[in-house]
Amino acid sequence: MKFFHSIFLIGFFALWSWGCTERVIVEEVETDETTVVEVREAEKVKLLFSVQGDYPAGAVKPDSVHIDGTPIGEYSSVTVGSHDFVIEKNGYERIERKGVEVVNSDGDGNFFLLGKLQSKDRVIRFDIMNKETAEPIDPDKVTVASAVDKNSRPKVISDHSYLRPGRKIIVIAKDGFKNHMEEVDLLPDEEPFFIKAELDPEN
Repeated sequence: MKFFHSIFLIGFFALWSWGCTERVIVEEVETDETTVVEVREAEKVKLLFSVQGDYPAGAVKPDSVHIDGTPIGEYSSVTVGSHDFVIEKNGYERIERKGVEVVNSDGDGNFFLLGKLQSKDRVIRFDIMNKETAEPIDPDKVTVASAVDKNSRPKVISDHSYLRPGRKIIVIAKDGFKNHMEEVDLLPDEEPFFIKAELDPEN
């Protein structure tokens, strides 16, 4: 009878804990006379984000983080154990991490969620005008080179080309107009980056 009673209790609390939104630990403790089922809350830690970006290099604040399919914010309490995480930010590739073991990372009750976001190539659009007439110009050639790597070779691009984010030197050439050169900071974004320029006619 004692065996049947303990099985019934364990089964009841297992079903009850399965339906709870918070994880619990169900533990059977035997004494000299009876069996007691103890239910206690699982250990939790504070979630801290430690996400880096490739450009600009350094810490990045994610637009959204999901744990096991549910949105979660930084400083939220998370149950210790295995979880799936998704990290998203506009202009960067999505990070999916499965089976992440959430633990007390620093001994102070914090867990640091690590991630390295890779920026997506960004579409380039031309918006080039005649400075005197304000009429649109179709350039003969547009080249781009890294403003940081002095050994990089200029690359010819066209309207709707894709470029990796970073600091760039843009040169626009058109017969009958002076060359236009400028340095731009191409940041990660889902929206197109417009190269805007007004070309001076040659005298």
